[in-house]
Amino acid sequence: MEVIVTKPKATKRRRPGGDVDNLVKGVQDALTQAKVYEDDDNLVSISAHKRWARSGEPAGVRVILGVLN
Repeated sequence: MEVIVTKPKATKRRRPGGDVDNLVKGVQDALTQAKVYEDDDNLVSISAHKRWARSGEPAGVRVILGVLN
């Protein structure tokens, strides 16, 4: 999961604020409500990071899901 954040014009931060685990939980809850999966307790692995959006890039979340057999 990649969280892409618009950088404010006036900030001294080197990276976006917000705890990554809280950002992940919000996305997990949204995916559960959208019925992408039945419950987030079915997830076995998560990789997540946050970064500033590049010039012209929209803010958002990029999620890649796969099925394990």
